[in-house]
Amino acid sequence: MKRQLLIPAIIITLLLGIGAGLLLRWPGGALVGSGRGVPQELGEAPRRGAETPKVVIHELSDYQCPFCSKAALEIMAQVERKYEGEVALVFHNNPLAMHPLAMPAAKAALAAGIQGKFWEMHDWLFSNREGLSDERIETGARALGLNMDRFAWDMDDPRIEHSIRSDQWVASQMGIQATPVFVIHGRVVQGAQPLENFAAIIDEELAKANQALAEGTPVDQLEEFLSTKNQAHPAFIAHWVKGEPAPIPLNIEKKKPVTDSTVRTLTVAEGDVTIGPSNAPVTLTLFCDFQCPYCRRSTGLVEALLTRFPKEVRFVYKHYPLPFHPVAKPAAEAFQFAALSGKAWELHDAIYANQKGLTKEGLVQLAAGIGLDTVALLAALDSGAHAGVVNRHMAEAEGASVRGTPSMFLNGRALESRSLEEISKAITEESRRPRTIALK
Repeated sequence: MKRQLLIPAIIITLLLGIGAGLLLRWPGGALVGSGRGVPQELGEAPRRGAETPKVVIHELSDYQCPFCSKAALEIMAQVERKYEGEVALVFHNNPLAMHPLAMPAAKAALAAGIQGKFWEMHDWLFSNREGLSDERIETGARALGLNMDRFAWDMDDPRIEHSIRSDQWVASQMGIQATPVFVIHGRVVQGAQPLENFAAIIDEELAKANQALAEGTPVDQLEEFLSTKNQAHPAFIAHWVKGEPAPIPLNIEKKKPVTDSTVRTLTVAEGDVTIGPSNAPVTLTLFCDFQCPYCRRSTGLVEALLTRFPKEVRFVYKHYPLPFHPVAKPAAEAFQFAALSGKAWELHDAIYANQKGLTKEGLVQLAAGIGLDTVALLAALDSGAHAGVVNRHMAEAEGASVRGTPSMFLNGRALESRSLEEISKAITEESRRPRTIALK
């Protein structure tokens, strides 16, 4: 395997004065909020439009909601063009429970905002709403040219989820349960209404704003003044207009144990590809899928562990091709075929380096590129010569309660961490325990 740069996700906590809160810092550099996306401390909602607006529209949306997509990409675009220079749009999240990818998508948009590309990710997510998946979200982030290590770190930042939960709390206080919903100076508009419906309300609020300005109301106090005059909900004024923090805790979860307490009986049998001494006190078993982007990223961690523990760890590579990755199982069988020629890791690296858009034909080309007999490979794939090993791995994964990839086990104990330092400590501790893995 190629040695890759490992950037562990480190959360640094600083106490700032008496009663100061937690401030998380990206280990690779300062926060870079754009001012138009997510600001540095994630204390404000993404906003665009007029710098000193007469009317402010608060949008509450769900990235998997078809009506939200229409409202965001079509109707709000029409509104912003019609009222350019007079209106600002503020975005809030309300990922609904019925949409399993809505919360990850909301996190992704806010994480992109840290790199100054909230609205670009916002548009991409709504444009790719159908068939949305974790992998497609990553594809969108790459398409926007984001720093992917930074993006992954920010996706896990608890302040991101806190921001989303805060929006949901305000919505619940206002009795809002669906999406999309728009709040204009306290006036609630439900659904993807046509432009003329929004225009009727905006024109009324513009007239009120012009009158208030003529009577001496400062422009930066217009929204609060008009929202109060419209008898807007107090939670809306306090938290979305004035920007006060919502009264919900910022949950920095206690760290999970590096490994769980359940010991699975895992085997090292004929056909399994390994690295390291067979008598190593620790066996590190990794279940992977060649089309999984997270598996690709895990190679750097594994390489670092093997470098750090050349005599203490035996690494066992196993397959768990997921059903929605059509080339993952052929790739696993090809890996086993390559192992017969001592080229398993060469093919492993070639696949992960060319993972995007992998096809069976592309897989064969990669095999040819490292000198494998492609005629023999195709025959092996057609006959299922190595399917038995892959199927055994899949059954073993199911028995060990593996539900996704990558899944890693230390002497049969499932790893709950991806931190190099934490896993290194666990390896040191595990090397002192009696061997629990069954070897054949």
